[in-house]
Amino acid sequence: MKQKLIRNPKIVDRSLEDELILVNNEIDSIFNLNPIGSAVWSFLQEPRSLEEIISTLVLAFPDKQEWQIRADTTNLINQLIDQELVLKVP
Repeated sequence: MKQKLIRNPKIVDRSLEDELILVNNEIDSIFNLNPIGSAVWSFLQEPRSLEEIISTLVLAFPDKQEWQIRADTTNLINQLIDQELVLKVP
């Protein structure tokens, strides 16, 4: 079974022009997301696997290379997990 990911419900998010700001008050961190990162954040309202997120982005951005989407999304998800913004769920 693939690991599912979901937003940490304790995170506060705010839109600021073309960015989304994520605030984790528990560890005093702020994280900025660009429009693609904001899309990933919106996908994580419900539990999703990394593969589900990547597949959706590949379809949404056919002009981008799949390997680049995979690398960028994996990197972003790892950062979000490290900052406790995204949680792993069974």
